[in-house]
Parts: sequence; C-alpha cells; structure tokens
Amino acid sequence: MLTIQGGPITGPRSKPISEPFRVCRSSELIVEATERSGPLREALAALASRGLTVLAQSPAHNRAATRFRLVVDGTWPAHGVLQEAGFKCQVEPVVVVEWPPRPALMAQFENYLTEEGIGTIQSFASWDGGGCLVGVFQTTNDERAVELLRGLMTEADQGSMRAARVAAWVQGAVSAA
Repeated sequence: MLTIQGGPITGPRSKPISEPFRVCRSSELIVEATERSGPLREALAALASRGLTVLAQSPAHNRAATRFRLVVDGTWPAHGVLQEAGFKCQVEPVVVVEWPPRPALMAQFENYLTEEGIGTIQSFASWDGGGCLVGVFQTTNDERAVELLRGLMTEADQGSMRAARVAAWVQGAVSAA
C-alpha cells in the first residue's frame, strides 16, 4: 500500500491512505453541442427535469463546438434524455473516485497509477455539491486501476464517507460491476 499524507507520493507502500475515499468503475457521457447557446446549462436542466443527478462535469470549448463530460447517476437514461434534447452523446468507461476536499489527491492518484503501469488517458475533478471531490479517470486498464486504488483504503475508511447520495450511487455501481 501507499502513504499519501499531504505531499507527493513517497516512501514504501506500507500504510493505507490517511483520508477516506470511494472508488468504482462507471461510465461518462461525452456530450457535444454545435451552434447552441448555453448548451451545458440546457443539458443539466434536461437531466434535472427527469430526476437525474450529475455527479461530475467537465466543460470544454473550441471554435466549432462545445464538448463536455458528465458522470450521471443513470448513464443510459441520461444518454436518452440528452439525445432527445438534440445533443450528440457517446459513453466511455471510467474510474470514479470520491474523496474529502483535498485537490492534491487527484494528482497523487494519477501518479500512483502511472507508477503501477496504468496510463491515464484523460482525467478531471468536480465538486459534488456535498463537500467532496469526484475525480474521473479514463485509464488504459480501469479494472486494475480500481483494484489498486481500493488497495489504498482501510476497511474503516471505506465505510466512513459523509456524502450519502454519492455513497449510495457508488455502492450501486460497485454492485453492478
């Protein structure tokens, strides 16, 4: 195991991470909108109108289109809602990690995966609205990434997260995986 205590990853792999977090395999929606005004706001409103919760988001813009990534509590229902609203969508597998607010952990998780031979294709972090960060990693080996990241936790840490909404979602996603 690996020690992560406020600085870069150093030292032997002897202790679990010092802060509780959750990790699971999931999916993200990559949504593209061309020639639209306020597409992210429009997409989020469409999802909310159907009772779907966005757990993480990452917008990106270029001259031709607006593209954003979403992790939603119901990937396939969200995919349908967004397509009905006229958005182009694709679904990609990802690893989702949720932890208390300490942004440096995102880089430390990514460095750890790299040290273990797992490449990160793309990643982003987003606030969940409940005091935690949600990191989304598209990796070269999601199954192994989840296994390695789970190995950083103690059993007590795995059960101690305060964000009940995200915890319930993660538990459901882990059960489905």
